[in-house]
Amino acid sequence: MECRYCGAVYQESKCPYCGAPSEEPPEEDNIKIKFGQKTYEFDIPQVVISSNLQSKVKSLGKRKGLAILLCFLGFFGLSGLHRLYVGKYVTGILYFLTCGWFFIGTICDLYSISKGSFVAADGTPLR
Repeated sequence: MECRYCGAVYQESKCPYCGAPSEEPPEEDNIKIKFGQKTYEFDIPQVVISSNLQSKVKSLGKRKGLAILLCFLGFFGLSGLHRLYVGKYVTGILYFLTCGWFFIGTICDLYSISKGSFVAADGTPLR
């Protein structure tokens, strides 16, 4: 819930930062938007999330074998491709400009990918 006075996000019955009591928003199946002189009302669709969604999200992750191959290409002048592949764009470009931080970063990344501790930019492990 967001405090209407200070803007803090919290879950308690009152704001832990300013002490304002929380107001429970009414649960409606529609939303009203005022635009100019007119008020528009839209129905909110009910969304049901599957219980096995977590396993489906993990299966969409990046492949570990391809990340190892792209990391290994760093020893031949193409450093940072593995980081670009997993979505870490800033460090991927830095690796490319510095030859994988003078090959030390490439070696560390190769080790962490092979051990399984290297994660993509969104926090999902490589599969």
